[in-house]
Amino acid sequence: MRVKPCNYLWLMAICVITPFLSACSDDDDKIIGEKSIILNVGDTYKVKASGSASYAVQHQFVASVNQQGEVTANHVGETVMAVSVGNETAYCGILVSPRHNLWPTPVMDSPNYTIGQVKQYFNGKYPMSATSNTVTINPQKNNVEYIRYYVLKRIDSIEVKYVHNENAKLISTLDDYLTERYDKVKENEEQNLTIYDAGPINKYAVKWWLYADDNKAKSIIRYYP
Repeated sequence: MRVKPCNYLWLMAICVITPFLSACSDDDDKIIGEKSIILNVGDTYKVKASGSASYAVQHQFVASVNQQGEVTANHVGETVMAVSVGNETAYCGILVSPRHNLWPTPVMDSPNYTIGQVKQYFNGKYPMSATSNTVTINPQKNNVEYIRYYVLKRIDSIEVKYVHNENAKLISTLDDYLTERYDKVKENEEQNLTIYDAGPINKYAVKWWLYADDNKAKSIIRYYP
């Protein structure tokens, strides 16, 4: 794939990343060797271009790149990088994977989901129960008691209940999981409340509260579209 350099809209036409691994064509090998880059959050990677190059990334919330070609993985997600050498530009997919997987990332990409669509999405994947306006699934892993979708005309919020025997371990584990995916924007120790911003791609907020019950540390995590 070769195009003339243009403004930042260059990626919008190609970046329905389906799948992201096909973001580069074989012709791009003359500019960069990488067709795709897979990193964990916090990793860096040096791109090797065939000449003096300029670099740009579509979603810097996911990954960023400096003009020396060093890519930094910021948050879990997918994006596309453009590498321009002279009058030619190559595109390369970047996938940032998590190191921590406590529960399946909630379905928030379409907050207009109806109760039936949420049920259909999880059907056969996990044990599930439903009422007229909730869908509750049990992922059966990692101390997660449930993930509950509250659906009125659309998804109103999503609640996750997480339990651990140790208070400090619960806090550090949740913080590791959430900061890989979102930006921490507020913390209130008196209220045991932490708020995260899911960024410009996901466009929702995440809040979680800490409390103790039955000699266990427990938390409620709420996703708000």
